[in-house]
Amino acid sequence: MAQNNNQEQVLFKEDVVEKENIQRVDKRPGSIYSIIIFAMVFLVCYLFYPQISMVLPIPGQKLTVKTGYVASDVIQMLDSPTIVLAIAKEESKTKTSVTNDGQPLVFKVVEFQVLDVLKGEESEKISLFEYGGNGLFSNGATKKKYNVKYENASDFETGKTYLLFVNDNGETVNGKAGALIQNDEGKFTDVSGSTYSLDEIKGLLG
Repeated sequence: MAQNNNQEQVLFKEDVVEKENIQRVDKRPGSIYSIIIFAMVFLVCYLFYPQISMVLPIPGQKLTVKTGYVASDVIQMLDSPTIVLAIAKEESKTKTSVTNDGQPLVFKVVEFQVLDVLKGEESEKISLFEYGGNGLFSNGATKKKYNVKYENASDFETGKTYLLFVNDNGETVNGKAGALIQNDEGKFTDVSGSTYSLDEIKGLLG
């Protein structure tokens, strides 16, 4: 009887040891796979972080670009080749480029529906550049996300109506100075603080 008990204890111990060995063997591959997956995810994030940052709400490094825009009032902009009343309808996706002197260029193209032509050729639509936004630019051997702002550049809002003073390059004259937003009373205020109705501006044009 004692011999049977000893045999059963030996068999039980061998069974326990075998199960522990199986568990150890089962755990090892899982740990290895986890390490491999983690390494692959880390590598992908490292290599493609700049591109990933463009679709996530990750702030880019702020960069302010100086422009040649100067504060101009309505009187100073009456000689613009094109003056129209228009509503901002839609904008393109942000585009990036680099200027000849190496400056980053970030912009959108905004489409306007023309409501009234005060000066220039008759047209139902007009497209203007809006400068600024996020872009990827080379930073040594890698690319980096920048939030680029241009001093005194025009900033359009879809659905709003503007009095636009436009130059031959498809830009508002002196940035935001040449894009006067229409207020609730249908009037426009320039950078000097002077307010005009549309008829008053037409009268100034003669």
